[in-house]
Amino acid sequence: MKLSELIDQTYIIGKYDDVDIKSLSLNSTECSKGSLFFAIKGSTADGNDFIDQAVGNGASAVATESGRSNNRANIVRIRSIREVVAVAARRFYMKGDIETVGITGTNGKTTTSYLIDSILNTAKIHSGMIGTIAYKDSKSHIDAGMTTPDPVSLWKSISDMKDNGDSFIVMEVSSHAISQQRIFGINFKEKIFTNLSQDHLDYYKTMENYERSKLSFFNDNSTAIINGDSQTGRKIIQSHKDAITYGFNKDNFIHPVNFTLSKKKTTALISMGKNIIEIKSVLLGEYNLYNIMAALGFAYTEGIDPETAKKGIEYLRYVPGRIEKIKYGDIDIYIDYAHTPDALCNVGNCIKNLNYRHIITVFGAGGDRDKLKRSMMAEEVEKFSDVAMVTTDNPRNEDPMKIIKDIMKGFNKKNYVVESDRREAIKKAISVAKNGDAILIAGKGHETYQIIKGERHYFSDQVTVRELLAER
Repeated sequence: MKLSELIDQTYIIGKYDDVDIKSLSLNSTECSKGSLFFAIKGSTADGNDFIDQAVGNGASAVATESGRSNNRANIVRIRSIREVVAVAARRFYMKGDIETVGITGTNGKTTTSYLIDSILNTAKIHSGMIGTIAYKDSKSHIDAGMTTPDPVSLWKSISDMKDNGDSFIVMEVSSHAISQQRIFGINFKEKIFTNLSQDHLDYYKTMENYERSKLSFFNDNSTAIINGDSQTGRKIIQSHKDAITYGFNKDNFIHPVNFTLSKKKTTALISMGKNIIEIKSVLLGEYNLYNIMAALGFAYTEGIDPETAKKGIEYLRYVPGRIEKIKYGDIDIYIDYAHTPDALCNVGNCIKNLNYRHIITVFGAGGDRDKLKRSMMAEEVEKFSDVAMVTTDNPRNEDPMKIIKDIMKGFNKKNYVVESDRREAIKKAISVAKNGDAILIAGKGHETYQIIKGERHYFSDQVTVRELLAER
């Protein structure tokens, strides 16, 4: 494909050689003969610093907003590079279009996407998923590097899924993907908003900026499916008068008439327009009822009959690392991805309401991320836990003990133990648990690694628990 076919002239400043392009890359080390390298300035690295490396590896053209020159390079000076890379990636990989639903919010994106995927499969609609756990469909599975990948990876995944026979994409949309225009050019058929609570302030600095990113996702005419109980959701509804709303308040289009929660399942009668749907789901807790209602909202907009939607929800047996239960005699061990104050509050209250004798919580906080939420996480854990084990999560490039000290500032009681080694913390939690107790291991969920001093090491909460139980 010619370079001029990938980048519109309106974005280009000056002259360039209109060469054949055989691949697109945001990584200079992956460039080869025929590559178009996009030199993007990010928050931690500047792609312009790697132009020489990209050219040395064979790149046939370099697109950049910078005025830097390179005598060996075919430099294409452009404006709005993030838009350019998204448009170019779509043109390079994609033929035709594919229906897509986008799900955004601080928490609940992954579970909602799994519910929707299950509904679509039950309705005999082949779908692909792009999200926090993986980019996958019935024929392929790639472990996710980030919730919403860069535009080159994103469009390649969408194209591959379409080639695999998928006719619908279920996509988690992170705030970073919105702000960095990774999703520019995607024609979302439906957009779902789950909730908003504190996270990512290392990037956004203020909650107002974070909220603004989420609100900007809903600046078009896509069908909006909105959590009407949320303050941010109500702001979206103001500009989407025909939005499908869901929540516990009875004025929402979709709401529970009544529900019961147990250690094994959630049972609810849910009102959706003229329909009352009885749902029996293994997804526990009130917060998962929100996710279920969001998925029902999607089914409604797609014209999927309520009985099929019900079956799709009930067919979903679990979501990896989302209140995932391992039984050990009369002790229940829950592994969950909760790594924000609100998520810990939700999963903690869910477990607390199941009437266990004691709750023991193992948790930490990520390094190089929002530091303000660390003490807030401790405040939430203290509310529902009888004992807390404070440990590492992904310290990344930070000193683990400094992160732990930040967490400890949020405790008002002395019902916590510090153990920086995550395996040892889990081992201690298991050793003190008695019959009738619950253990919550929070923060990592589905992840199979820890990032310590910038290096990735294998670590799985699930595998660790099973190994420790086998040793007893």
